Amino acid sequence: MLPPDCEIGAQVAEQALVIGRYTVERRLGAGGMGIVYLAVSPSGRRVAMKVVREEYGTDPAFRHRFAREVDAARRVSGAFTTAVVDADPHGSPPWLATLYVPGPTLEDEVDSRGHSPLTAAALGMPAGTVKSTLHRALARLRQELEHSCL
Repeated sequence: MLPPDCEIGAQVAEQALVIGRYTVERRLGAGGMGIVYLAVSPSGRRVAMKVVREEYGTDPAFRHRFAREVDAARRVSGAFTTAVVDADPHGSPPWLATLYVPGPTLEDEVDSRGHSPLTAAALGMPAGTVKSTLHRALARLRQELEHSCL
């Protein structure tokens, strides 16, 4: 049985903690598009599994965009990205699994460090470079989100 704070579509709740071939351990977080769970494969690999909310999972246009996003995410690699290990964009509900990277939650970090601005020293860059880099990245992200489902 899912913990009570796991609010997911009825179709997932009826699957007794198994989505695809992954057993859900606990909820990691949630956003507008779906819920992210810590799950484990039959071989013991831990994954972060994003499960699409029911209201989006039944929309054919959304499912098409989600499938494209999954394909794009599979092609991305690098030191600061987690690899896609599995996905079923056509499942009921659609989902995406990436490698799980353990660490503190944002809530835990804010609780322990307080609300502090991002500092250039933390990134090891001059302040002007940090500001312009973040500004460009956020502008690009805003553009991408207007045309994306992730």
